[in-house]
Amino acid sequence: MRATAGDSHELAYGFKDPKSSPFSKSTYLDNYVDLINNEWGRQLGKELAGKYNINQNTDWTPKLLTSYLNDIQTYLSNSNPDHVFTEFREDDEFIIKTVNKLNEITSTKDE
Repeated sequence: MRATAGDSHELAYGFKDPKSSPFSKSTYLDNYVDLINNEWGRQLGKELAGKYNINQNTDWTPKLLTSYLNDIQTYLSNSNPDHVFTEFREDDEFIIKTVNKLNEITSTKDE
């Protein structure tokens, strides 16, 4: 497993030998599970990037972000069928603001 920014918290605060760590055994186990979840999240992100042809130059639209987030929720629902999610809609204020922010971030990356 490759460490990334998503793993830095777990590696710095608890993913240590539980015998020599000031953290509890449960903290050690929680951080280990977090590392595994981070890896699954990266894999899901890669799959969705391929499905939607997302790359660093993607021009995000409400339709694209809505589809992307609803796919994530479908994935999570399949792993926990008792949890019910409300689907995102293209006209959700959250979607519109997030699309604007994503496009703002990606448009300034090459400057």
